Amino acid sequence: MRVLISRWDGPTDPWVKINFDAAFKKELKESCSGLVARNARSEVIFAKTIFHKNIPSAFAAEAMACLQAIRVGLLQGLRKVKVKGDSRTVIRKLQEKVDDRSEIEVFIQDSKYLSFDFESCVFRFVSREANKVAHLFAKEGL
Repeated sequence: MRVLISRWDGPTDPWVKINFDAAFKKELKESCSGLVARNARSEVIFAKTIFHKNIPSAFAAEAMACLQAIRVGLLQGLRKVKVKGDSRTVIRKLQEKVDDRSEIEVFIQDSKYLSFDFESCVFRFVSREANKVAHLFAKEGL
């Protein structure tokens, strides 16, 4: 039996990879987004935690973290980004062409709209193992 372990790998130049994750406290409806952006040489462009209140679910916390990754990427002046997270559902909704009608609809719509301000932007799912640094930032921030 072979076990496949996924790890973070760098993007090709001129792309920047932004990994995002979220930590969530259900009883307080609080979350924290963990963001890490790195270039082709694996140099950190930015690493950030952002605290949020009034977040209804862990699902919404992940969508908010993705939206924050896009916002910070734009503020940093990035042009070609690969936005990666370990929430398969959030990434799938961002890749779909149809309108989303779930509880995270507003986060998905805002993320799609803002992503057009990049020269190129792609959304990709990564395993928890490959998203470890963003996860640790989110967890520590909360």
